[in-house]
Amino acid sequence: MAGNMAHKRNRRVSVKYCVAGGPGVVSCTNSSLTPGISMHLFPSNEGLRRIWTKFVQKQRPGFKPTKSSVLCSVHFTSDSFARRVNFGDQSVRRLEKGSFLTIDAAVKKDDPAISE
Repeated sequence: MAGNMAHKRNRRVSVKYCVAGGPGVVSCTNSSLTPGISMHLFPSNEGLRRIWTKFVQKQRPGFKPTKSSVLCSVHFTSDSFARRVNFGDQSVRRLEKGSFLTIDAAVKKDDPAISE
């Protein structure tokens, strides 16, 4: 049992950070560890990938996506999500195919610093 615990302790957690920026040259602060936030890889469809890239380039002009670049759920409207998929104790939101980014934000929607 002690060997199993050591294995779990040595396992690295892969944290993904949202590549988007927000107004005022502020980076998005959300990561895969932010509660209630889901991360979404750039689409493989070239046309949609270009649209997502241009969205990020509004705030980060030199940005070029990599195969591991992700955007957080804050930058999509709620109707962009198809459903939640449960994997054990984790729930993942799935984006509808062809979803566009529309929300320039650098903080979570439910953050008290955001005035409605």
